[in-house]
This record gives sequence, structure tokens and C-alpha cells, in this order.
Amino acid sequence: MGPDYEKYRPLLDEFNLADDKKDEFIDVMWALLDNFVARAHGTDAVQKAVDKQRDKTGETDSDDVKSDETTMISELNNE
Repeated sequence: MGPDYEKYRPLLDEFNLADDKKDEFIDVMWALLDNFVARAHGTDAVQKAVDKQRDKTGETDSDDVKSDETTMISELNNE
């Protein structure tokens, strides 16, 4: 499903763009927002690949984050 250009073009009238430029802008914004939605719902291709790799290795999100104070101080001090 793609954007409804007729619906969104009037929102760009104040920028004095040709219709093809408006459509290009709408396409970019649509792709950006579609990506945000995909990431939020876990359907992003990169997320799926990472999740698949984690399933193979048994890693979890918590394996990526070390937030105890000692670790954080060591990281900041490059130790």
C-alpha cells in the first residue's frame, strides 16, 4: 500500500512545488514513517535478521547492555 497523493499534495501547496516534486517528498516521508512503524512492530527486515541470529546464538537483548556502575565507569575511562 502506498500513499494517496491526491490526499497529501494539498498539504504541500505552500511550498510552491511541482506535483512531481510533491510526490517525491510524499514518497520519502511515506517510506520514513513506514520504517518507523515496521520497527515499532518488529517487522523491520534488519530486526528480523538480528532476531534470527540471536535465536541461533541464544543471545538476548540484555546480553547487549551492561549498565552496572562499574562497567559504565570502566567504559567511560576506556579501561
